Amino acid sequence: MNGQIVREIAASAFTDAIEIMAIIETLEAGNQKPPVTKGLNDAGAGRAAEHIKRALFTRLHFLVSRAYAKSREGDLHARRAFDLLKDPAVRADVVGKATEADMVDAEVQWNKCIGDHRLPAFLHFRDKYLAHLGEPEDGIPLPTYGEVFGLAKDTAQAMEKLAQGAGVVSLSLDSQIPAHKTSAEIFWNKWA
Repeated sequence: MNGQIVREIAASAFTDAIEIMAIIETLEAGNQKPPVTKGLNDAGAGRAAEHIKRALFTRLHFLVSRAYAKSREGDLHARRAFDLLKDPAVRADVVGKATEADMVDAEVQWNKCIGDHRLPAFLHFRDKYLAHLGEPEDGIPLPTYGEVFGLAKDTAQAMEKLAQGAGVVSLSLDSQIPAHKTSAEIFWNKWA
């Protein structure tokens, strides 16, 4: 039963990883060309474009931060899968010999993410500015865009390896991104 839950989480996590990378590509494409911003502003659409960017940024933040939520019975996020895999019986059910190396890679990547110095600020931003509105704690800086994108990419890689290690996906994230990158560039270039 828990092995099947891990496989379901792993498949869903891979879908989330693709969306994480696609959102980053969309945001980066919109920020890379000053003529795009000028075109949007000249057309009177600058405010709408900023709302779209903020919505994408918030979606990105939620996709990443939910992977790190506390692990509870019934949860279907990445941390839950990694916690379930600590049970040798679940691990044996999920991981075959052909996927052991990928699962080890996934666990190494996940442990790096869990211990990443960017994670506390990332989660604090979600808790105090996005999902809830509260007084920020002293000493926790706001994450930069680079930190958000960096942690998001690292999390997506851990999710990719989880899906590969669970044997539910043989694709790579890299194979999925070009179409999203092209689409993002076409979308924003219409305003240049």
